[in-house]
Amino acid sequence: MTGVRDTCNSVVAEWGSNMEVLFALLHIAGAAIATIVIGIGLNFAWKAFASRVEREAVEDAALALGVPASVISDEANRARLVQYSSSKFSSDLFRNRLSDSLEAVFKVWSWTAIAVQMVVALLVLYKTFFVDLSNAPYIWFIVPIELLSPAVGAVTNLLCRLFTGRYIGQARRARAALAQLLEVQSVSATANFSSE
Repeated sequence: MTGVRDTCNSVVAEWGSNMEVLFALLHIAGAAIATIVIGIGLNFAWKAFASRVEREAVEDAALALGVPASVISDEANRARLVQYSSSKFSSDLFRNRLSDSLEAVFKVWSWTAIAVQMVVALLVLYKTFFVDLSNAPYIWFIVPIELLSPAVGAVTNLLCRLFTGRYIGQARRARAALAQLLEVQSVSATANFSSE
């Protein structure tokens, strides 16, 4: 009878240990899936926001130049658009330099948040599998970290817009788009000249 009882106790102990491993794996998988889903959602939100900012910039330029937004980039308006954009988004303006520098600060903040997330995840994984399985629920700390970075970014972006009239990095991106437009225009003019 004692042998059967010992066998039953060892099976129950092994089953309990397997359940602890299963729960630890479920915590880890759940936190990873939640982080990935949140990341994908934030990526879609960022793309929608960037599209809105671009549309808003085109509407502002069209209003300033007195032309419909649908024809703002036509050949006839291109010279006025270049002049408007280069004066509005000039790096000589303090508000544009501030917007550009906040972009660098935000990139550092984002990479720091990713590094903190990785350190927390690795530390929890180590503590879970090499110290005690009961440490697995701490993996869920990566989810608030995933949400914290974009929340700080959104607040910073709104404050930047409030104080400078620009979103973070908007002036630098506008200057890059302007440089690209001028390059295309230069290549087009060179091609037209050589074909004549």
